Amino acid sequence: MNKNDSNDNEENKEELYNLNNQTNYKLIMADDINIIYICYVRLIHNYILHSLENMNNINKSFFLKGLYMMGHIFIIVYTYTKHLELTAFHCRNAIVHYVEYISQITDKDDNLFFNLSLKDAIIYVYTKTIYSISETTRQNIQFDERETKLLKNLHKNILLYTEIIRKVSMSEDFNNAPMNERDTWFKNIQDELLGYIERRILNVKTTNEDTDMDTLLSTELNLGFTEYNKYLNKKLFNADIDFLKLNEIIRAMI
Repeated sequence: MNKNDSNDNEENKEELYNLNNQTNYKLIMADDINIIYICYVRLIHNYILHSLENMNNINKSFFLKGLYMMGHIFIIVYTYTKHLELTAFHCRNAIVHYVEYISQITDKDDNLFFNLSLKDAIIYVYTKTIYSISETTRQNIQFDERETKLLKNLHKNILLYTEIIRKVSMSEDFNNAPMNERDTWFKNIQDELLGYIERRILNVKTTNEDTDMDTLLSTELNLGFTEYNKYLNKKLFNADIDFLKLNEIIRAMI
């Protein structure tokens, strides 16, 4: 593929996923919550990797604000567009915009330049993403009963997952670990979650072979996050013990 073809493809993607173009929005949420959550978990791991590689991570507020921002962008874009691929596209762009912005306005000690603040970085990314959703769309959006249940369950699990990542990243063990080990910690969390969700999908398909797939679209997602967060609230995070506990909780639900 030559450079011109590559540029054309990027331009096509920009138009295909343009938030200002209402024809890119879908009328119904046709995605299973398990598939949506797989997409979200992979995007968050992408954010974590990009942050660890490109930000100093001395000031944890930069990392955590970006983490909360990503969850907000994901749920807002998916809520109003009902389009998972479009949502993933804008979340990937948000990761790049945020990490590059923070990298450019901080020094090696995470001091801010140019009288800019963390709020400026968040607003900049929102301007590139969710602020493009029109007020008309926000006011006129409608959801059926299934969509309402799906969004409620998705939002709850996004908040719970974010809280787990926050607790891990703020722990003394994490701060003292080398960079490659930090990456491994988060990858282990991601792999365990994705493995559970994929087994859950496979189990549904194999036990409902003669059922129309439309009837298998689920609004429920139970990953044991509530139980795990309660467990972490009782103690300081210990990698050797607490990752095993997360695995134990998730595997017990299969």
